[in-house]
Formats: sequence, C-alpha cells, structure tokens
Amino acid sequence: MSKLKCEKGSILGPWGHQWPDDASPEPKIGFLQGILQWLDYHIKKINDDYKNRESFSIFKLKPNIDELHSI
Repeated sequence: MSKLKCEKGSILGPWGHQWPDDASPEPKIGFLQGILQWLDYHIKKINDDYKNRESFSIFKLKPNIDELHSI
C-alpha cells in the first residue's frame, strides 16, 4: 500500500459477509461513523482529523480478548 500515490484505507476483520457494525463475531465497529467521516472529508471538505487516521486496521480475536490493531 505504501507505493500507492493516492489516499488509501482498509479494515480487515473476522466478520462474515455482513456490515461490521451489525455482524458477528464481536466487536461491532463504528463502520457507519467511518463512512460519515469519509463523506465529511471528501465531499463536504470538513473534518481534517480524517487525514490523520490509520490507513490499515486489523481486528483479530484471541481467547477472551478482543483487540483492534492499526498499522
């Protein structure tokens, strides 16, 4: 991804073919909030904090532990 000359972002998680804010297994993430942030930044030209977000987030499950990792 570092060779791409455009904005990029990915979320990788254990969810099935469902929206990650309404899917199983847990956790439910703020997927819809992320879409609104994207729209605010790219369409409305507001929300400068969006450009400081992590470009790649990985969610993985461990026994009894839920963790969200960003690279």
